[in-house]
Amino acid sequence: YVLNANTCWIVGINGTIIKTTDGGNNWIAQSSGTTQTLNSVTFVSSTIGFIVGRNGTFLKTTNGGSNWISQTIGTAWDLTSIHFCDVSTGWVVSSERKIYKTTNGGSNWMLQYTGHGNELLSCFFVDSSTGWVVGRYGMILNTTNGGTTWVTQSSGTTKTLWSVFFNDSQNGWSAGDDGTIIKTSDGGTNWLSQSSGTNRYLTSIYFINSNIGWATGQSGIILKTTNGGLTFIDEKNNFNFPLNFKLYQNYPNPFNPITKIKFSLPNSELVQIKIYDILGKEIKTLLNEYKQAGIYEVEFDASNLPSGVYFYRMISGSYSETKKMLLLR
Repeated sequence: YVLNANTCWIVGINGTIIKTTDGGNNWIAQSSGTTQTLNSVTFVSSTIGFIVGRNGTFLKTTNGGSNWISQTIGTAWDLTSIHFCDVSTGWVVSSERKIYKTTNGGSNWMLQYTGHGNELLSCFFVDSSTGWVVGRYGMILNTTNGGTTWVTQSSGTTKTLWSVFFNDSQNGWSAGDDGTIIKTSDGGTNWLSQSSGTNRYLTSIYFINSNIGWATGQSGIILKTTNGGLTFIDEKNNFNFPLNFKLYQNYPNPFNPITKIKFSLPNSELVQIKIYDILGKEIKTLLNEYKQAGIYEVEFDASNLPSGVYFYRMISGSYSETKKMLLLR
């Protein structure tokens, strides 16, 4: 959540909270007091903020995040998004397909909506009356009376929508799976598809005015638009994040005695690479560590091994692949 040009908070897995007060040049870790994954953060001033996360996690700070106090809204389901329009009035949505509202700064929460369909993933309000909630399979809900009643809007897509943002009561955007970005200029009565130029899933979208905005998502992708979303530019294409798991053929091959093994990860995962001889006996664990999404290369030194055929195998998540290499002396 960006409070101003200098101050911002980011939340994530294992209770991670980091804060910057100098526009992102330096980041300071804050103690959340939990190991739960944190899904959403919002601030209503430089001191008062709220966080929601897995298994009903709800945190509040009154001192800019130096201390976070654990509270409850009355559910153990995952809380996926939180938004406040002032210090008193806020909303939370959950994977249980429910919407909760507070009018006293989070001390008490009222159940406003119980859905019978799709998981709710993001909420955004432009004022105390008008707001939107998006979720699985293109679901969009809209309220104009502070959440007392919610009306389904037609998004024109069946893709999961992970994020929604509005500049005002008329102009808004939503982003989701397979590079989906949709835009409305009439409060959501009509949503039009925009071209993101990617098929990666997008988990967040944010605009600073009617023209300039960003969308972020899978494998660290950052998209920027300067024309209201008519076109998006990949600001991170120089990082060349892969879309799939892949284990490359070692090179050189044949080799003597050093070769390099390259692999790619579309997601952050634990990666194991092991070496085996022709009989299937494990010779060496070349790699066993957690890696961020990206393309990597490891070196295998076979100085103490005889000539022959060897195999190397990569395991990461549900992905597994084995390739053959030849050591010639």
